[in-house]
Amino acid sequence: MKKLIFISILFPLMLQAQTDVQGVYLLNEFTTSVATSKQGPPIKASFNYDCVKQQMQFEEEGEILKLESINNIDTLYLGDHKMVPYMNRFLEVVHIVPHYILLIDHKRKIINEGKRGAMGVTTQAGVEDLDLSKSGIAHKRMTMTDHSVYKCKDESGYVIIINNKSKKFNNTKSYIKIFPGKKEQIENYIKENQISFKEKAAVISLIDFTIK
Repeated sequence: MKKLIFISILFPLMLQAQTDVQGVYLLNEFTTSVATSKQGPPIKASFNYDCVKQQMQFEEEGEILKLESINNIDTLYLGDHKMVPYMNRFLEVVHIVPHYILLIDHKRKIINEGKRGAMGVTTQAGVEDLDLSKSGIAHKRMTMTDHSVYKCKDESGYVIIINNKSKKFNNTKSYIKIFPGKKEQIENYIKENQISFKEKAAVISLIDFTIK
């Protein structure tokens, strides 16, 4: 099979090793997708986005490979998600209007919820975060031989581009820092409309209210 351009082997592990902990990837499975390039023809492969390592990866012949030189990519259409390069990772474009562009920075962390004891009850002893994103190896396969229970914690945030400047936020405090002159109006709107920063539509309505 012809190798893709802009790639390097990340780790030659079987795909199953990455999917033992649910929620690591943006999609439930690697999906045939197309990436448009700033130079050259489009790239077509079975892609998925690793939200823990914040890396775009693809599956080829049972191996997981990392998409390199991402700045050469214009847009990667990952299923229903429109992904664009940003710094050393990809962001999802969720809203574009003349006044601003809103993107989601997908980020998750694998955490240990404790031990699975008798009758399937999970105890909280020894609970700890497993920050595998900083390691130089793949996500370790969770064999459950120690009866540990693992899950992914969502730590995603937003990037808003206004006047060609990008700002990050993920809660009320960080959002107000972008619009310090509208602190009271923003706080009232969030309270009255019960805005949740986990809901894209709610965040969009908050931004529209702020910059109207």
